[in-house]
Amino acid sequence: MKELITPVILLICSLFSAFAQTVHTLDFDSDNIYEVQPGDSLSEVAKKFDTTEEELIQANGLQSTALLAGQKLKVSFLYEVQMKDTIGRVAERYGSTAELIKNANKLSSPLLQPGMIIKIPPKKLAMQGTHILMTKGRV
Repeated sequence: MKELITPVILLICSLFSAFAQTVHTLDFDSDNIYEVQPGDSLSEVAKKFDTTEEELIQANGLQSTALLAGQKLKVSFLYEVQMKDTIGRVAERYGSTAELIKNANKLSSPLLQPGMIIKIPPKKLAMQGTHILMTKGRV
C-alpha cells in the first residue's frame, strides 16, 4: 500500500505545480492601473501620466471628473520593447490596441525594435450611452 501512495502523491504534486505555473502565466500585468490617492484630481492624474482628462474619462467610463481615494484607473505607461515583441502582442497584453500605440508614439510603421521605449495607452471604452459604476474593488 505504501508503494502506491508515494507515486500518487508525486503525481498530484506535479499536476498541481503544472497548474500553478499555467495560472501564473495568465496573470494580467497591472502596470496600467493607478490607485487614486487622497486629494488626487483628474487633472493631476492626467498630468502625472502624460495624458488628458478626456482620455482618462473615455478609458475608464467616468461620468464626471470627481475621483474617490482607492478608485482604480486605467492609465498610460511607458514600456521597453523586448525581443520578439510585436505591436499586436503588446497591445493585447496591456489592454490597448495596435492603432492606439502607433498613434501615441507617432510610429510610421507597426514594427518595434528591442530597447524602444513606447507609451502604452489604455483602450477606450465604447460607452454608447450606457453607464458604468466604478468601485474601489479590483480591476
